[in-house]
Amino acid sequence: MGHYGAALSFADKALRVDPNDPESWCAKGDAYFGLGDYQRALAAFNRHAQLHPSEEYGFTRRADTYEKLGLKQLADADRKKAAECAP
Repeated sequence: MGHYGAALSFADKALRVDPNDPESWCAKGDAYFGLGDYQRALAAFNRHAQLHPSEEYGFTRRADTYEKLGLKQLADADRKKAAECAP
């Protein structure tokens, strides 16, 4: 579990303080992704997208997660959204 477990714990603590912090949701998604828990990663990245719909990184990470789940069309759609958000 290593540093992913520590990152998950940190994200959970931050979300207890501010449950609407998009960066903490993204960090939680990254931690779950690193742990191989793609369903929970997807849930966290979905929440991040709801809270911060114009942030490129969140869509890119959600696309990565969709790919791991074998959902190529959804991954492609999120990569397109990420490109549209890019500065």
